[in-house]
Order: sequence, then structure tokens, then C-alpha cells
Amino acid sequence: MNDLRIACLNHEPPANYRDQGCSSDRLSRYYNPANVASEVRVFARYEKDWLMSPSVKAVGYESFDDLLTKCRLFRPHVIRCYEGFRPNCDYALGLSLVLGIPSYLSFHDAKVRMYPRFAHFTVLTAYTPTLAAKRSAELQRPVELQLNGIPAEIFRPREQRHIDPRLNDSKYRIFTITRKDPVKNLVTMMKATSLFAERNRGTIHVIAGPGSEDIGFDGVHLGIGPLSDRELPDYLTWSQCFLQVQLVGDIGMAATEALMVGRPIVVAEHPEGNARDVVNDERGVLVPLENAREPEQILCALETCLHRSYDSQGIRNFAVDTYGEDRLREREAQRYRWLASGSAARKNKMRQSMARIMLQTKLPWRLVNRLLEV
Repeated sequence: MNDLRIACLNHEPPANYRDQGCSSDRLSRYYNPANVASEVRVFARYEKDWLMSPSVKAVGYESFDDLLTKCRLFRPHVIRCYEGFRPNCDYALGLSLVLGIPSYLSFHDAKVRMYPRFAHFTVLTAYTPTLAAKRSAELQRPVELQLNGIPAEIFRPREQRHIDPRLNDSKYRIFTITRKDPVKNLVTMMKATSLFAERNRGTIHVIAGPGSEDIGFDGVHLGIGPLSDRELPDYLTWSQCFLQVQLVGDIGMAATEALMVGRPIVVAEHPEGNARDVVNDERGVLVPLENAREPEQILCALETCLHRSYDSQGIRNFAVDTYGEDRLREREAQRYRWLASGSAARKNKMRQSMARIMLQTKLPWRLVNRLLEV
């Protein structure tokens, strides 16, 4: 289909990601993988309208009625919902019913509550094998794996042009990306790097991400706030070790970006997580999840990581093969093409099925009745 239009529902306004340093070009590639669509609208409540690229536009809305009106004018072929937040998921299923088009829900966070109605999206995906297996068991239907693609041309070793001058004389260089969330386990990691610095002079632990600027600089820890796509690869290149021992056993996007630059990572692992599938002695060190709250355990992992020799190019080659954006975005583009290629009869059958599903949900009856009258 040459004229493919995708309507995306986002819980968080895309402008927030832009303001945190993510480039408009990268956001556009995220929402329009492999340029599969001629037009993409990313709808978010109370967002201000703005262009990410000629084909991708962020659009705000105030209510379901407002969203429905704007989607009718846009005439999408597929409804995409990012993460299982309500009311977004309810709205996505409602739009699918009203417009008679397929729906696509992607899971990104294991902490988000599940509802049985999520099983009625046309396609479900998750960004780690662990999360895919968890959601599949909860919803009793297949959930496909869709890894996050990392642009290899952006995340690569490079000349460091945007590094804080206070880091010039550092001998042991540790880098972390985080945000204000207890699951990120930042306080424990900072205690561990303080212990490491007591034993190893010249240690600097740089911490980036929203809110990290409040940390300031105490001689060991330096909080630098959010970084742009231009600045982040510089700090990853500067580092010798990427530290992100969170209270989950999965590898997140920040850790994969570090691997893409060729840096070893120190992360938590759990038998049901995917960290043990990614990290071995050639790519970093694992901390058992049950020990993730113990600074001494993280200290031991740092000692191992920072006194071990690594093949940076080998780490990067693995990351490009596993997380390279081009291949993963093309896979997602194929999924969109499949969703948009159904016959009118199949779409009509889906519409009727959706009506029955919506009647069985706990949506407000005012909304359900309105949808079924359309």
C-alpha cells in the first residue's frame, strides 16, 4: 500500500522526549519505521501540534470525541497504541471499532497493569523476550517480540566534543542514565561508586537523565541532566563502563546504546530476564537481582569490569547485529503492511467481533453505546 496512514496514541506527549534531547529525526524514524507510511499522526492528550518530519506530526486532543473527529478526518489504516495505559488503550479499541480498522498495541513496561480487553488488539508486541512471555501468559494469546532499534550511525565511538571539562583528568570513568524512579536504584549505585572511588583515585561517575542535574558535583558524582542525541554518544565514548543496576532483570534501551558504542555494561540479571542472554564476560558483568540493593555487590562488579580488558569492536559488532535499527524497523514496517492489507470482508468481520468485545468490557456505557451507534 503506497498511501498508508498510521494513527498512534501516545500516553506521554512526544514533545517531552524532544525536550529531553531526543532529536525530531529520531522520533520520526521511531513512529514511522522504514518510512512505511505516507503519513503518521501521533495523538497525545493536550499536546501542541508540531512537525517531527514532513510525514510525521504530533497532534493534541482534549477528549475522546475530539480524538475521534480528528481521526475521522485523517482516515488512518491502522491504530497504534504505545503501552497499556488507560484510557489510551480503551480509546484505541474504540477507534478501531468505529473506523473498522486493525489495532496494534505494544508493551514496554512490566509494571503497567493488564486488562483482559488488551487481548482483543489485532497485534500485540513487547520490547523484550521476558515481557513478551509475561504478557502472553497474562492475555492467553501470542505476543510478538519487537526489540527497540538503535541507530548505529548515531551511537558509535567518536571524537568527544561535548564533554564537561571537569572530566578531563578522570582515570576510572563510569556512566549511568537514569530518572527519578525507585526501580532505577540510583542511590545504591552511587553508594557503590563512592566505595569504588575510596579504593581507586581518579574515579568519576557521570549521571545523566531528567532530574540528575540536581545531584551537582561532589568530586565523584556529576549529574548533568538530559542529553541530546548529539551529546550522549560522546559521554558513552568517554566512559569505560556503563552502570545501570536496576531492580529488573532486563536490558533497557540505554544499556543497548552503550553496547552499540562498544562499552561493557554492569546490569542486574534474573533467571526470567533477558540480561543473561545479552551479557557475558566479553560484554560486561551481571549482578544477581537479589543483590541489586547491596552496594558491595555492585562494587565487586565494578572492580571486575574496570580492571578487565574488553574488545570494544566486538561489543559493537554484537550490538549492531542484535539491535541495529534498520533491520528491526523494517520488521516493524512489515507488520504495518500486513495490518493494512486485509480485505474489506476481514475488516468487517473484525468490526463485528470488536462490537461484541466492547460490550463485554467495563468501559462507560455512554461511550460503548455511542461507538456502536456509529
